[in-house]
Amino acid sequence: MARVVLYPQLQGQLAAIIDPDLSNRADAVLHMARLTAPVDTGAYKRALRKIKLRRQRGGYRVRAGVDHSIYVEFGTRRMHGYRTLGNALTAAQTTTHVNGKGPG
Repeated sequence: MARVVLYPQLQGQLAAIIDPDLSNRADAVLHMARLTAPVDTGAYKRALRKIKLRRQRGGYRVRAGVDHSIYVEFGTRRMHGYRTLGNALTAAQTTTHVNGKGPG
């Protein structure tokens, strides 16, 4: 795998341009996940968060920080998975344009 190393000044300039767009995209995923999250106790929905990744990697992660989130997402043999984050990512990809705004 090739690795691209940028000049530190260029890396900072690119981060200033790209970071707001990535943040908007992560916000769109988070918003859709909160709209479609299943609610039993509400813990899963309350635990949905956007996390900024380290500077070297850049970007954002949307996750649910509860122990049972994997079971909500993928299910068990007795319960179907809801695919909340997976579906939210798909929905955000189809409705978010490069400028971070939806269609229209």
